[in-house]
Amino acid sequence: MIEKILYGLTGCLSNLFNYSVYTNNVNQKLRPPCFLVELINSDTKNYLGLRHDCINAFDIIHFSNDKKEILYAVGEKLTVGMEWITLSDKSKLHGTNMHYEIIDGVLHFFVNYNLGVNLILPDENEKMKDLEYGGVNLDSNS
Repeated sequence: MIEKILYGLTGCLSNLFNYSVYTNNVNQKLRPPCFLVELINSDTKNYLGLRHDCINAFDIIHFSNDKKEILYAVGEKLTVGMEWITLSDKSKLHGTNMHYEIIDGVLHFFVNYNLGVNLILPDENEKMKDLEYGGVNLDSNS
């Protein structure tokens, strides 16, 4: 699930900007201007039945040597451009709680992408089939 969101995030960033986009820690290999996408937190909110919301908070970090005015423009472009992302299965996902701040000359753009999930429980009649131990089939139906 997170991989699908990262796919959508990196694709959207690539369409908005002509910068490198990283999703893993790259230590000293960053070449500004570039983006680093980090998952800050993933939380699950349970509802009645099998419905859940998966709340995924991301920090999109923009490294550059630009002045604050340029960073503000990048933040505003991200606010508009990251509202909807396209996942790997071509579905769209809406960004919420978007805001940005500049800390020590680095732009941090925060956004949540939430997914509704319906859990599918295994059928109770579907027991372990073809379970073998020591060459003997332990399936109760055989």
